[in-house]
Amino acid sequence: MPAGEGAKNMETVLTVAGRLLELGADRNTPLIALGGGVVGDLAGFVASIYMRSVPFLNIPTTLLAQVDSCLGGKTAVDLPAGKNLLGTFYQPKAVFADLKFLETLPAGDFRNGLGEIVKYALLDAEFFSELEASADGLRRGDQAVLGNVVERSIWIKKGIVEMDEHDQGIRRILNLGHTVGHAIEAESGFAIAHGEAVGMGIAAAIRLSERLHGFPAADRRRTEALMDRADLPVKIPAAMRAEALVGRLSADKKKEGRSVRFVMLRRIGLPFVNGGIAEDVLIETIEEMKR
Repeated sequence: MPAGEGAKNMETVLTVAGRLLELGADRNTPLIALGGGVVGDLAGFVASIYMRSVPFLNIPTTLLAQVDSCLGGKTAVDLPAGKNLLGTFYQPKAVFADLKFLETLPAGDFRNGLGEIVKYALLDAEFFSELEASADGLRRGDQAVLGNVVERSIWIKKGIVEMDEHDQGIRRILNLGHTVGHAIEAESGFAIAHGEAVGMGIAAAIRLSERLHGFPAADRRRTEALMDRADLPVKIPAAMRAEALVGRLSADKKKEGRSVRFVMLRRIGLPFVNGGIAEDVLIETIEEMKR
């Protein structure tokens, strides 16, 4: 399939399903995803609906996919209105994450995974401190550091997903940074990579947490310093209209009624789900973050 978020759509799904039929694939034919998050999301979605489901194996080859999207069972494709609006919960039979694949990544693709890693660090204060100590080694691609970071991220997500597989409660904290992040990604026409958009979304979430829920300024500065060391953006492009981003939230799949749920932080390691944020507060915060 073509590379990139632009191919994660129903047209590609139909192409893949048609090719499977041509090849004589049946209900016992395993579908293997070999690639990054887009490939895993789309292959998992096809596996969940082709002939009412076929076995699915995931071999993630990017940092973002290895630390986040390869496990948890969420599959999806995009619609013009936003990301991941069509999807299923469908678990792979197995996931194989090999760090050797990461040696092949361009710098931008490697950096794309760092946003999700910072997210996990904000959910676990001990991991955050470890990441502060090892951030330089992580950026260099040190294998020992990478191994620890990938494993810690996987175990954090695994523990949360096992408590709430279908995203009805605690699993929602894994959306930290993704509400505004997905809006930025979609508004850019997917020119801004997922990990960088999540980084901007995290920066927005911690500013909103500081403003509304007493997130300590010292924790915000620590987070922004860590993101800077990871070469992740903490500013939103000046050309991006705040009203347009807020408008994108109306199509967010995390919306309930007219309220969009945001993941906030009381401090590093203490996330919670907020019932909604006033539109004027969102617009003001986004405007303050523009570079």
